[in-house]
Amino acid sequence: MIIMSGPDWRRLWMHVPGGLFGAFLMWFHWQSGLVFNSMFIVYELAQCWRIGDKGFKDILGHVVGFGIGIAVWAILSLTGVI
Repeated sequence: MIIMSGPDWRRLWMHVPGGLFGAFLMWFHWQSGLVFNSMFIVYELAQCWRIGDKGFKDILGHVVGFGIGIAVWAILSLTGVI
């Protein structure tokens, strides 16, 4: 179970734009999106390992943003906007 306090929630939402950008890259050029998202996760895991800052909270924020971006992409695709 992930227990998050006020600063942790701010930290999570701070990483949502990165996830949104990663979702955009997946739509624009999937290889670039794959590299960007993979490098973000590797960076956060390395940072967590080196300084012990519980980077899973940052990764969770990225995943939330990515999920929002993919949901918007799916809705726009299904409605014929893109």
